[in-house]
Amino acid sequence: MKRILLILLALTLILLPGCAEEPDTDNESKSHTSRVVSKYMAEYGNYIYISETFGLCRYNRKTGEMIPYCTDPECDGSCVFESPFFELTQIADGRLYFNCNTNWTHENVYAYLDLVTEEVKVLLYLPENETAEVSPPVLDNGYLYYTAQRLRKGGDVTNPDDYEPYVGRIPMDGGEPEFVCTIAAGWGELLCAVVDGKIVTNHRHCFYITDSATNEREVLFDPEEYGFFRFIDKINYLDGYFYVLCGSSEYFESEYYSVPLRKSYLIKIDAETGEMIQPLEEPVCGLIVTDDTIYYTEQTIRELYVPMDYVDHPEKVVVSSSYETIYACDLDGKNPRAVYSDPYLNVDYINRIIDNCLYGWISVYDETEHKLSDRFFAKLDFATGEITPATYVD
Repeated sequence: MKRILLILLALTLILLPGCAEEPDTDNESKSHTSRVVSKYMAEYGNYIYISETFGLCRYNRKTGEMIPYCTDPECDGSCVFESPFFELTQIADGRLYFNCNTNWTHENVYAYLDLVTEEVKVLLYLPENETAEVSPPVLDNGYLYYTAQRLRKGGDVTNPDDYEPYVGRIPMDGGEPEFVCTIAAGWGELLCAVVDGKIVTNHRHCFYITDSATNEREVLFDPEEYGFFRFIDKINYLDGYFYVLCGSSEYFESEYYSVPLRKSYLIKIDAETGEMIQPLEEPVCGLIVTDDTIYYTEQTIRELYVPMDYVDHPEKVVVSSSYETIYACDLDGKNPRAVYSDPYLNVDYINRIIDNCLYGWISVYDETEHKLSDRFFAKLDFATGEITPATYVD
């Protein structure tokens, strides 16, 4: 059986005895981190921190172990680490800031995890009726910014329409929360950045910018004005710019595969002015942004397996949404170069690339069975092609 790689590019101080492990000092002398803000993964020292469906995990790049932070088999669900809705933000001063929704109380929690002592400090609890959206917090100038909602004067507590969504902030070390500004769209509006005191949010694929002093709101970027349809991938934020894949009105089609594939393009948006550039002309997928490099694959419909009876059984056709090569380029799109290739490689999910290794979710295509395995977390060494699956530790 031939196994062929298919990469599918995707916190008052309260200690949690029984849920968190003993402090791990492996990060003390390691300063590796990234300035890229993405809500599912963060990296620091030898670890990659991952928002899983069952809560927060960390992957040790030295040992290959995947360790959940909630390790108590009798955890009652109130632990902040065991949450189906877990949003990460950037790491600052050795702290991982996050937002989660507790399993049983449904409180929205904003907190940080000290990555050396493994201690958790909860900065803010919001009850369910004051939660506007489980949105990753944003750090700026010593404050953590968050979204919430409050009952309008004279409003009915049982009527969701009587609540006003807003942005608040709290000191990153803890303190009293402050009102910053209202946000017009409400539920579903995500906090993206704070630029010179102005609040940048995203709703229905438009970026908005709100002056916190006047509460005046403007459209910062509307993809339809540039002929794009919508954002089709997670938003990456780095040094004042958003990097995102945006769908177009163009499609790839295949005579063997009945579902057309919308073409997507990489766009780079200035978070202050809304100015857009398109670093790469070709359709791309599998976007990974590091501090100085963009990694991507060129998008297409590529048939991995076409049975003789594909007309009667199109569900048997196995396709990839990209070509087989991972490319890299500078943040402005210049200096493109190939970094890894496999004849059956497909990159279409957010992962991390550190020291010429990809860490993330992969799936293996079985050429004999003509199907893909379930996704699993692994390390791919670009130099050797070796794949090392993560070892899950209870």
